[in-house]
Amino acid sequence: MNSNGKKAMAARLAPLPLKKHATELSQIDRTRLVMLYESGKYQELENQATMLAGRHPESGFLWKALGFALLAQNKDAVSALKKATSLMPADPQTHNDLGVALLDSRRPDAAKKSFLDALALNPNYAEAHNNLGNALLVLNQLA
Repeated sequence: MNSNGKKAMAARLAPLPLKKHATELSQIDRTRLVMLYESGKYQELENQATMLAGRHPESGFLWKALGFALLAQNKDAVSALKKATSLMPADPQTHNDLGVALLDSRRPDAAKKSFLDALALNPNYAEAHNNLGNALLVLNQLA
């Protein structure tokens, strides 16, 4: 993942609204995770997110952050991002990021579906359009 992609991911972590229920992370934990990501401490972010997952297994933000950490380290992020999309089904960015992880895992058909899901939620999502094009190219389905 290039530095522009990493900056875009960090920017997407910060604005998510904080839910007011017991399973959600505190604002302090959220801020700490964002700071780790922005400072490029992806292994530490992965460790913190994994530790927090035991206490907050229903936090979509947490699973999204873990997925970002794994993607940034070129590790398999599919499971974390599947969990994030199940907890945040209306978040097009999470569907897009799952598609990126699936494409990285050489699963272009599944990636295509994730990109289409992202675009169904936000038809103007340029990054998802670009990523869908990449999946279609791999699938040899460009018109």
